[in-house]
Amino acid sequence: MSTVEAEHSDEKIIAKSVLKKKGQLTIPKEVRKMLDLKENDELDFSVEGGKIILRPVITIAKDQMWFWTKEWQEAEREVDSDIEHGRVHSFTDVDDAIKFLKSE
Repeated sequence: MSTVEAEHSDEKIIAKSVLKKKGQLTIPKEVRKMLDLKENDELDFSVEGGKIILRPVITIAKDQMWFWTKEWQEAEREVDSDIEHGRVHSFTDVDDAIKFLKSE
């Protein structure tokens, strides 16, 4: 068997695999490790310029979609900033927290 590579390619080949019966293909260990791919991960296939492009798919459960909305992520960034800049308060009990809220 011989391998022919494009003469003017700037791509670096990391590993190779052989297409098997029924279209099965093993993603080499090096590639799985680089992309942190695990069993049952989903991949998108596309063809661009005569090349097969595989992209990992990140699936979010429907009951977790709220966390990834634009509004929620903006609020998360605001909270992170408040924590980073010390704009937080700690209380030993609920009464102290209520007292603080009423003083503002």
